[in-house]
Amino acid sequence: MERDSCYLDYPDELRNSKKGAILLYVETKPCAGCSESIIMNTVNSIKEAGLTVEPVMLYHPSETGDSSRINAYFEKYAQHVKLFVSCDDSIMIKNPWLPEGFGFYGIVTDSLDRVKFAGSFYDPGFLACCTREFGNSQGQTSR
Repeated sequence: MERDSCYLDYPDELRNSKKGAILLYVETKPCAGCSESIIMNTVNSIKEAGLTVEPVMLYHPSETGDSSRINAYFEKYAQHVKLFVSCDDSIMIKNPWLPEGFGFYGIVTDSLDRVKFAGSFYDPGFLACCTREFGNSQGQTSR
């Protein structure tokens, strides 16, 4: 894969579609319960939009060795979204072009892993990009 800020470098197991991906990347210190409203508002908005691609969440604990925090994330979110936990390697390390400090990233890629959107969950452009890339209009993906 070409190494460029226009492409996302992430683990193959997070690619759940040949169409592209909606990645919810969480790298934050707050507990799972403290983050619940932020994460679930985003997940619910994506699901309510009726998109052709399901979101995948990658949780990267900002502190290692806290298995209770990791278990809490699985208890809260695994029933709502495909959840992965990565303690060893961070999207932030593999993609230094991503700005640090957001904590909650929404990333949309196309079928070639080109980044269509990367920014905060709070940015209205995130859901707009998800809808534009993966909206279902009579069986056709709108562009």
